[in-house]
Amino acid sequence: MFATGYGNMWRLVHRADEAFINIEPVEAVIHDALHDEMSLQNSTLKNKEDLLKKLRSAVKTLDRRAATYLSQQPPQEDDADISNLNTPLVKYDRYKDKRKTSVNWLPKFASFFTVFKEHSEPTPEQQPNQNDVKPENHGNTFSDDINIKTQARTIIREVRFALHQFRDDRWEKLVRVRNHLVRMTILTGITLFALVEFAIIADTKVETLKAATFYYLIGAIVGLFSRLYDQAKADTSIDDFRLAAVRLLAAPLYSGLAAIGGVVIVQRAILTKTNVFDLSLTNILIAAVFGLTPSLFSNAIQKEADQYKTDLKSTS
Repeated sequence: MFATGYGNMWRLVHRADEAFINIEPVEAVIHDALHDEMSLQNSTLKNKEDLLKKLRSAVKTLDRRAATYLSQQPPQEDDADISNLNTPLVKYDRYKDKRKTSVNWLPKFASFFTVFKEHSEPTPEQQPNQNDVKPENHGNTFSDDINIKTQARTIIREVRFALHQFRDDRWEKLVRVRNHLVRMTILTGITLFALVEFAIIADTKVETLKAATFYYLIGAIVGLFSRLYDQAKADTSIDDFRLAAVRLLAAPLYSGLAAIGGVVIVQRAILTKTNVFDLSLTNILIAAVFGLTPSLFSNAIQKEADQYKTDLKSTS
């Protein structure tokens, strides 16, 4: 009902899609990267230039020939690093310098070590059994090698994550706006129903109820046609999770209440009349004018939704 599960499902699908970048063939990774480049070029992401720079450099690292398909070449200063891809990786030995130092001073104390060895050699009874000797534990050793192509895949995956995150956030905001409007409409409808019941229980005059109902219908019809006119001009190329339908259902409710409130305010506060709900042409015009006022609130929601749609359309 609230479409939150739909958004969560798409997030999981996107995480799986990003994970495939680490195991896909190079051709498929480059295809994804080229698609992401086109999506980022006209997007409204604030850091799109930085993402594009990283994406293009990663593509050039994976395959220099594939970089020709990019709309813009990565910075030239990266060529020196990429040209070293075919050179064998040299493992850094952090104990090399220490061994050099040990070799320099070892001859000076050769005689000392000879004497020390004679006195420190164990007797046959003290020699340990070979079966009891435990191998050295090298489990804590680590490699400082860096696979630059794996690193490039990781960069492409991070760029795609940023793009997916941007789109998922916009979808979630559209759903949140729709759910907020649904809750407001339901609460307003329940409140209106309670007020009508209270008016009936309080033995309100039938003429007053008829006039209020008539003004409500005038405002609801005006608000409905106004909403239909705005909806005809709206962009429907992006799915808004039925936000437009919710606004269409909410327009008559708010416009009808605004019409009744407008008649009461004008007749009591401005014209100071005691008989507020009399069926006159003035009151009908007032109800029609105030029936358009909820469109100001609706236009604010429409502007917010249009911004989210623009963000989504820019990354499609």
